[in-house]
Amino acid sequence: MKTKEELTYKAFIAAIKERRNAGIDPATPICAFDVVYQIGVETCFQNLSSMEGLYYNNGKPLILISSCRPRGRMAFNCAHEYAHHIFGHGDRVDEVMEDKSRKTWDPEEFIADCFAGFFLMPKSTVCKAFTSRGWSPSKFTPEQAFIISNYIGVGYRTLLTHMHYSLKILDDKSFESMNKVTPKDLKTKILGFDHPADTVILDKHWGNRSVDIFIGDLLVVPEKTRFEGNHLQFISKGNYGLIYQATSQGIDRAHHEDFLWASYIRVTRKYYEGLVQYRHLPEVEHE
Repeated sequence: MKTKEELTYKAFIAAIKERRNAGIDPATPICAFDVVYQIGVETCFQNLSSMEGLYYNNGKPLILISSCRPRGRMAFNCAHEYAHHIFGHGDRVDEVMEDKSRKTWDPEEFIADCFAGFFLMPKSTVCKAFTSRGWSPSKFTPEQAFIISNYIGVGYRTLLTHMHYSLKILDDKSFESMNKVTPKDLKTKILGFDHPADTVILDKHWGNRSVDIFIGDLLVVPEKTRFEGNHLQFISKGNYGLIYQATSQGIDRAHHEDFLWASYIRVTRKYYEGLVQYRHLPEVEHE
């Protein structure tokens, strides 16, 4: 049996290879659902609380992701199931993470987790996300880490864990300190009020990267941002910019003339069930 170090290195090489084969720049964040779909693996969401994800291959590979999880966790689960595909692990049903953590160590699950981390968060992507904003990738605030996790499309603690254990650019003391800060507290500080749904902070460094949110989620944008579409509603002005809430499934476009950037805002309903390529299509009202 290979050691954890050997499995980690194998996962790293495979993740970099997959990104390169997909034509993805090493420093560019990705949407796992879009990439896996474009590669040719059918992926769909299902409202199942009993699992994280499933990989099945009966001549045609299929990835099934639970839509009951937070947005960042769903992305990580998609990359995890894709790892089972590329490593030829066979059919897998992955339990909820809390239950899985109590079981005996499984090398196939370990390498799939490592692959997902490197696939979504390679060192060049993480470091550029910080440095392009004038922040240090080794010394930063919890609020900055929260903004970067939004940008990369993963959970706050998922980013910290990967930077500490895999990328080794976050020291023990900083990791322990920031890991004590909850995403709920960070959202409250950023918004200026409590809100149960997810919050994404959009800034000029997003470039043309799409923003994926659920109905009910909040989007914080710089002042003077303009929108094309009707799937977002203005809420208030907050500590980090203007606050909008996603109100219906569909795609809007945000742009800012001063910063010369534009991003698509893709809204999906919570607990969506169906193929990933249709998750943002406006729902048809039946009479």
